[in-house]
Order: sequence, then C-alpha cells, then structure tokens
Amino acid sequence: MDEKLNPREKELEALLEEAGGSPAARPEFYRKLLESELYVLGEGAHNGLHVVGEPHSVSVASFGFEDGLKTPVFSSLEKLQLFLTRMGLTEAQHFIRMSARTLFESINKNPLMLNPGSDVAKELTLAEIESLLDGSIFSKVEKVTVPEQTSVFYGQPAEYPEPLVAQLVKYFEKQETVNAAYLALMIVPNMENPMSYVIGIDHHGNFDTIANDISLIAGEVLEKGKSLTFEDLSDPTERNAGEGYLKTTEPFYRREKKGLLGALATWFGKK
Repeated sequence: MDEKLNPREKELEALLEEAGGSPAARPEFYRKLLESELYVLGEGAHNGLHVVGEPHSVSVASFGFEDGLKTPVFSSLEKLQLFLTRMGLTEAQHFIRMSARTLFESINKNPLMLNPGSDVAKELTLAEIESLLDGSIFSKVEKVTVPEQTSVFYGQPAEYPEPLVAQLVKYFEKQETVNAAYLALMIVPNMENPMSYVIGIDHHGNFDTIANDISLIAGEVLEKGKSLTFEDLSDPTERNAGEGYLKTTEPFYRREKKGLLGALATWFGKK
C-alpha cells in the first residue's frame, strides 16, 4: 500500500495539520473534508480495496480508544498503513474507499477518528458529522433586525479580543474578496444581549459565507459569554447603524494591493 499522495490528499492533510493549531483554517478544512475521498477498514473488499459510490450499509472496523469506541478513517493509504503498523496488524487487511459524504451518511453509530496513529489526528463527533451533512456547521449566523428608533451605541472595547483578531487576520489573508475589516463594541440597551463585538466587513464576495466562517472561527477563540455581530459595509441595501462609526476607525485588517497598482498606491500615498 505504498501509494504516492495525490494533490487532494496532500491538500486535506495540510489543512488538517494547519487547522489543528489555527481555528482560521477550520472552515476550509471542513469544506475540503466533505469533498475528499476517505479510506476505512472494512469487510467485503476484494484484493484489498473496495470502492463504494452510493450510500449503503457497510461493515467497518471500530477500535477502542481511551475515551470510547471510534471508527478510524484515513485521508490516504499512507496514513492507513501507518495506523496498521503502529497497531501491530501485519496481516493483509480489507479496506474501503468512498467519498467523505458517503462515508458519513453510511456510518452513524460511532464517532470517527481521522488519521489515528499519525502526528495529527482529529475526532469527528456524531454531532459534528451531522452538522457537516446538513450544512449547519457553515450556517451559524442568524439575522437580527434592530427596530428603528432603537438607541445603538458604538465604541472601542476596553478589552480588545486579540486572539479573535489574530485568527481573523489569518483567515482574511486567504480571502481575496475581503478588502478590509473593522472592529468595535456595540451596545443596544433594549436587546436580550445588549453588548457584543461587531465586525464590519468591506468586501466584494459572498457576505453570508464570510460571516458564517467568522462565526465558526469565533466559536473556538472568543471568550465564553461574549457575543459577535456582523455588518456588511458593501451592501447599499443594508441599513447599517454602525457603518458611519466603523469607517472612522482604523481597520484591523486591510488587503494589500499587489502589482503595479499597489506600487503606485504606495508611492502616491507617501508624504
């Protein structure tokens, strides 16, 4: 089972490693995971490999880990072989290759462990798998309309959320559609959660995707009890109470212009 990694396998494994240490990479990791093909130890294979195309009942092997029974799955044959070697399983093993989505739809009894035995592994809980399948992991933002005549106050937070901002900068650096991002503290006295951070986004892409990705990232780094709201600074149809204030502040992220136009902008910006 000495097989060179294909580009998709390399990309997924690189994202898994990056996402392990950086929440900013997790939205992209989850998307690539759903698009990938995975390997799982299972019965019914012929000559070692059985490819499954459509969701159906498959017999797969589960193993006891320190915190319970899990089904190991692998991003490549190389990672599967490494697991077998470290488990001392030297006899020929049957394994199945299928799309991640098909695998998730076919196996729903135990949590999965991606690449166990490798330097970087990740547990996929049943709730996490369900949210990947129904898309809710990418749809965490709810739209809330502040009634007209409601008092809304903006200012800079006394406690600046440095961990959140650091991860958002990493995320925005890979999003070519984001031009700039601003942060403030918003206070709406009559709301259920009167105080929250607000992120204003100047962009030319899909605002909902950007906001949902930020929400996923924030869930990993934002202090418990803190909330986050978003304002689309590029949609003229949106009534954004904070746009006037946000754009008077220095953005915590601004995309650098590249090439000749960027050089000219830098030159003419000099005093």
